[in-house]
Amino acid sequence: MLMTTRQQALNRLRHLLADHDVTEQQWRVLRALTTAESLRSSQLASQTLISAPSLSRILKTLEEARLVRRTTEAGDQRAARVALLPAGRRLIATVAPRSEE
Repeated sequence: MLMTTRQQALNRLRHLLADHDVTEQQWRVLRALTTAESLRSSQLASQTLISAPSLSRILKTLEEARLVRRTTEAGDQRAARVALLPAGRRLIATVAPRSEE
């Protein structure tokens, strides 16, 4: 019963996100980025429960759409930080109220 309810809720969300060319996993990443000015990729993977290889592909797509920006940390060139760009914030402002319904 819990899985059925989850699927029904996610189906509605998926339709809403599809209208904005965003997948459920991309949305999870975007929403996680609203919790801080920027997050390390490892923090994003942990918060969204998305594997590092999948997250890397998702971030590439979000960067190409100019919704997020990835930068390397000054003290650790291996560590990437991710932040929302203005277009990402606008997308969240548009979609979030309806997704929370």
